[in-house]
Amino acid sequence: MVLVLISEFMQDEIYLDIESQYYDLFDRVIVFSLRGHMYANKRLQIKNKMEYGAKDIFYKSNKERIKFAIKGMMHPYGRQEMIYLKNSHKLNMSTFKNYLLFTAKAQLLAEKMEEVLGKCKIKNDEKIIFYSYRFGMGVLAAIRIRKRYKNAKIIARCHGQDLFEFRNADNYLPYRNILYKKIDHIFCISEDGKKYIETKYSQYSKKTSVSLLGTSDMGINELLNNKTMIIVSCSRIAPIKRLELIAKALCGIEEFAVKWIHYGEGDLNYLKEIKQILKKCKKNVEYSFEGFVDNEKLRNIYTKEQFSVFINVSESEGLPVSIMEAISVGLPVVATDVGGTREAVIDKYNGFLLKKDFVVSELIEAIQTIHEMNQDEYKLFCTNSRSLWKEKFSESENYRQFVDNILEL
Repeated sequence: MVLVLISEFMQDEIYLDIESQYYDLFDRVIVFSLRGHMYANKRLQIKNKMEYGAKDIFYKSNKERIKFAIKGMMHPYGRQEMIYLKNSHKLNMSTFKNYLLFTAKAQLLAEKMEEVLGKCKIKNDEKIIFYSYRFGMGVLAAIRIRKRYKNAKIIARCHGQDLFEFRNADNYLPYRNILYKKIDHIFCISEDGKKYIETKYSQYSKKTSVSLLGTSDMGINELLNNKTMIIVSCSRIAPIKRLELIAKALCGIEEFAVKWIHYGEGDLNYLKEIKQILKKCKKNVEYSFEGFVDNEKLRNIYTKEQFSVFINVSESEGLPVSIMEAISVGLPVVATDVGGTREAVIDKYNGFLLKKDFVVSELIEAIQTIHEMNQDEYKLFCTNSRSLWKEKFSESENYRQFVDNILEL
């Protein structure tokens, strides 16, 4: 079986890199990666049996971008989507721009894939799986070229922003009706995602299943404690992650010393805003922004540092792998109850869930509660985190099962 892997996300697909370690059962893996911005796929490592079909696919000029947009619009699927926008009364400058960008990139990717795969000596009757790590333009490109292969199937993972239309401007994600109709199987990374499809696109529920992501077994960190209060967070630095709310909460804590360590890079202007807030905190507050840390080094840090609690207050999520990594070493978690987060954080069991639109005082209260727990209470939360990880988020079990599911298609 040949697996054609399509990576299209704007950020590093760090967890796709981990998943790809389990592709050894495929005869061949051919990778296509689109450029999103300067960070895109620069850290995706090619493993044994993997080969690049094309890396960093992008337009050579704005003129070429326009050419691909026009060609995509003229395709029957492009015309069909434009009719949908008009008939659903969603057509405006914002949705039209979104449609154009999506259409152009899907056209670019389809043509590049068709060109490269034509030279890869894949037999016409050979079984081939087009696998898009995100439910977007990679799927549309695969739909466009599948007719070349007699035994081709198309699958995708669904995460968060690539699935939930309400998380996007104008409640619009391009080509949804076509993608759902033409794809062979959708693997949601959370139960929350599967329920969304079953509710909004019930006619396609039979081609939908849950395949959880996972993290490696790092063992429980016996140094975790809630008296030397160290908060850890890990995400890209972006407004949707609402890191400023953590900063504001720290400014409201005066009774004990607290340190916040954040791992992840991103929007430098937003980072400046966060630091301006932190400058108003009392002297009992310390903070450190560590920037990008590769996954192996981060896992090592999680096993050895005396952290107290992991915090994620994102406005939206799929099912955060960052939380899976935290609970794998036994860290309690405070997080917003968005997306599939409640599948990794059970309120008052291994942490605290905050409603999406919480007020800062509620975050302060959660931090204080963690700090004020006696040793038995805190260690129980740690044990529960570790147990939940072992039950649901083991990398080796989840990714092996995922590959088996693909092979059975």
